[in-house]
Amino acid sequence: MDNGNPRQTSTGKTQRSFYLGLILKIAAGASVELSEATQAVYLEVLSGLNLEALQVAANRTIREWDKPNMMPPVAFILARSSENQTVLAEAAWDALQKLIYRDWHPDIGWLRRVELDPAMEYAIRQCGGLLRIDNCPTDNANFLRRDFLAAHSRFVSEGGAQERLSHKQAEQILGQLQKGQLPA
Repeated sequence: MDNGNPRQTSTGKTQRSFYLGLILKIAAGASVELSEATQAVYLEVLSGLNLEALQVAANRTIREWDKPNMMPPVAFILARSSENQTVLAEAAWDALQKLIYRDWHPDIGWLRRVELDPAMEYAIRQCGGLLRIDNCPTDNANFLRRDFLAAHSRFVSEGGAQERLSHKQAEQILGQLQKGQLPA
């Protein structure tokens, strides 16, 4: 049954054309003509959003963009999506609180297999770990929540660069250890 949602079609062409249509709608709202190369860049970056989020972003961008004859930058469009970093971070914090309450014990660890996304894992590490989050005094909870939200948002907005950098540094240190180049 086709309900008009391009995401549910079997071909990626329909979905791609719908995304491109929204990008061209934004361009038309800004009175800008886009080259095929520019369209490809916007399509590549914005296709990471789900269709509903891109529709929200396109409509908000058209309403809020105040520079005629200039295409809004991708970051401006992304900031207006329903999947912005703050909303994602708040959802991750709420999910973590439920997971800790239900599935984690300070003496045992996880009571069942739990898969955390990399942004949540990074934010947990930045806050001092699960034990610190679990044992946080009530009067400090807002500070811990603020730090978690900031770390999660930073990880998402930077595309996980922190994790790649940590992995690269670990490989370098391991290589130096294996060669005996690090001081004792």
